[in-house]
Amino acid sequence: MRNFDEWLGKFKFSISGYDYYVDFDKVTKNVEKLKVELNILNSLIGSKNIEDEFEKIIMKYPETLKCIPLLLAVRGNEIYVQDEEGAFIYRFDRMNYTLEQYKIFMEKTGLFDLISNHLVNNLVDYALGVETGLDTNGRKNRGGHQMENLVESYIKKAGFIKNETNFYGGISGGSKLNETARSYKMLAQEASSVDGFTFVWITDGTAWRRAKGNLKETFIVLDTIFNIDDMENGIMETLFM
Repeated sequence: MRNFDEWLGKFKFSISGYDYYVDFDKVTKNVEKLKVELNILNSLIGSKNIEDEFEKIIMKYPETLKCIPLLLAVRGNEIYVQDEEGAFIYRFDRMNYTLEQYKIFMEKTGLFDLISNHLVNNLVDYALGVETGLDTNGRKNRGGHQMENLVESYIKKAGFIKNETNFYGGISGGSKLNETARSYKMLAQEASSVDGFTFVWITDGTAWRRAKGNLKETFIVLDTIFNIDDMENGIMETLFM
């Protein structure tokens, strides 16, 4: 008979692979789309008369406007601002205010200062840094896919009907984990009465140590609950091969 505490003790803190932290392919592709326009705006770096030069660029190359949201780490073509003058929703796929108003935007957001005072030397390099920072928001999704991909690598040659996976890394626990355990306990009990149906739950992550009560209840009633250590030790072959 398996020992729950020994089993829980083998849960992993993280399953992050090398590609978890930053998707550099995505980062470079996003910047590449704006590379020409960013290089045009590079002519403003160190400018002593940036307002007039910005106006000339926008008049001649209006497409450079679409670079501005990225310089402020904003996704999309609209930026909302509110000040003593009222509310403004600036569009950057096309101008919806006067050029003078866009110069006010550049001044008040600090972009004119950033560019004219040489706080950056190259807007393409700067954009790469901004995109890298924005890409960290995708780690949660990548983390979820990593568990799916890891499990798939173990069971791709096995025949099974249903498989559920999740990973809860770190140390935080809470009501979500308790609810997850209760839900899978109910599923396990319902699945046990269905002929020819095998319900497998693969979970891991040290956050479970703060919610182990409900997980233990599920562990007791569900023989086919496993962790990564179980897979590493051949449980898939034992079950399905």
